Amino acid sequence: MSRFQRILPPKYLNGYLFEDFLGKGAFSSVYKATNIQTRQKFAIKIFPKSNLKTIKDQERFQHEIDSMSLFKCDYIVKLHGFFWDTNNFYLVLDLCEGGELYDYIIENDKLGEATAALVFKEIAIGISYSHSFGVAHRDIKPQNILITEFPNIKITDFGLCGIIESSQLMNGFCGSPTYCSPECLTRQQYDGRLSDIWSMGVLLYTMVVGSPPWNTTSSANLLDQIFADNIQYPSHISKLCRSLISSMLKINPFERITMDEIMNHPWLKIAHFSPSKNENLNPAQPLFTIPEKPLALLELDRSISCSFKLHSEHGIVPPFGISKSDSASNPNQITITKPNLPCLARNGRPRKKCTSVGPMSIHSHSMLGIPLMTSQLNCLKPK
Repeated sequence: MSRFQRILPPKYLNGYLFEDFLGKGAFSSVYKATNIQTRQKFAIKIFPKSNLKTIKDQERFQHEIDSMSLFKCDYIVKLHGFFWDTNNFYLVLDLCEGGELYDYIIENDKLGEATAALVFKEIAIGISYSHSFGVAHRDIKPQNILITEFPNIKITDFGLCGIIESSQLMNGFCGSPTYCSPECLTRQQYDGRLSDIWSMGVLLYTMVVGSPPWNTTSSANLLDQIFADNIQYPSHISKLCRSLISSMLKINPFERITMDEIMNHPWLKIAHFSPSKNENLNPAQPLFTIPEKPLALLELDRSISCSFKLHSEHGIVPPFGISKSDSASNPNQITITKPNLPCLARNGRPRKKCTSVGPMSIHSHSMLGIPLMTSQLNCLKPK
């Protein structure tokens, strides 16, 4: 099957009624679905097993599952469940019926600054939240910002995310070139958090101008334009907005504004949305709070280890390696290892001693709302 071929699910599967086709990516198709028992609406992302041919593909799929099951933030798409059959994996996700921010920008030319400030603040909170868990997104772009009810959003697609370690930088190019940081484009070692801030700068420019600051699809020309360090702003862009964008788009990553400084930037005080075309640009009080300090990688591991619980009434065996804690004081703790995805040699053929994922029947597991971190790390809704 071609990676770009639309996947057609059955009408009913594992307690879900599949409805409208919402879209597709390089690895998956997404459908609107209803839980038959609860009548709750979800988006179900379908990954054909045949598309996960390489170790890199498998790792990307694993990253997406790990990150979405770990986070509990209003501005990040949540994983509600996971099941599979003979041919596909199925991820049950938040339904964002407003579509992609990318399409909204195309249809509306651009966002007014007061609305853009509100949307951008939610994006900043979500990315700050992921950074506090030791995870850099590494693919921030309008296509990965989904609209719930405009102007509220959720960040999706953590498939390219990287783990932040204090003593180790990240390697290799990943993400979309237009939104990718110069250190990543030139394949230098880089700090994923600082690279995310660059991408947020390109994203904000695109939101308020209607197009990215670079007008080329050529990698060589893109680097030339970035290193020319001469971004042009239309006259309607305010000085404060230019100030914030410029502070994120510093060539030297260590000169970029920090996430805390972004959240306290005076431009974000205009965050406001009005359905009318005449937006209220009067300053308002900050609407959100964010996590203050990044968490140690140890805390990340601890969180992942307790982020899953399984349906046990029918002895369901998930595609993850599961082991009960030996501790008598905490007999219900579950340790998660990587899913038993097909292990492939570099020639694409299965390695020995590898088994396919799960038996022929459908299995599932779902999140039961285990608290992951202390209350101060909870992502708060606008007051």
